[in-house]
Amino acid sequence: MRLARSATVHGALLSAAIALAACGSSGGTGSTAPPPPKGAFCQVVLAWSNAGVGTVNHFSRVSPDAADGSARRRLYFEAWDGLDAISTWVDSAADRAPATVRAGLHTAADQIRATVATGKDAASKLPDRAYELASVQDGTLFVSNEKARAIVYGALDQLRSELGEQVVPRACGRQTEPVTLPVVTPP
Repeated sequence: MRLARSATVHGALLSAAIALAACGSSGGTGSTAPPPPKGAFCQVVLAWSNAGVGTVNHFSRVSPDAADGSARRRLYFEAWDGLDAISTWVDSAADRAPATVRAGLHTAADQIRATVATGKDAASKLPDRAYELASVQDGTLFVSNEKARAIVYGALDQLRSELGEQVVPRACGRQTEPVTLPVVTPP
């Protein structure tokens, strides 16, 4: 039952992230972000992580069908906007965390926003030909999202080492149930 409920919650969060990536943000950080999910701070961090992966994966799925380079550029920037918007979820996780953890998570959220802004700025400087390929030549969307995740998990690891597992559990913000992915082999 717990696994089914968790899968339902994660599915809903990924759907929200995909919808967010499809819409983009129009007014700055978090302006169109879906509200953070309910739950303890570790659950919100996990939801943020999953939503970021869902946003990047959404771009990967729709990019090959883009009509042209300019349509792909728009989709790419919508994904960046989506990552920026859900960064507010890390702040929400911090607000729900024990007082001794809050500052570290808020700092991580600021670092995420800086990472996303740097990646989006680099994407804006790519020539039109970079958007001719579905994967966006010289793009950094995937790498920036992974770096953002590493920032948060690094902060949680540091806080755990300083404060102990009773404050920051070992699995905090990480997938604890097995995930089965399809195996694809060449024909």
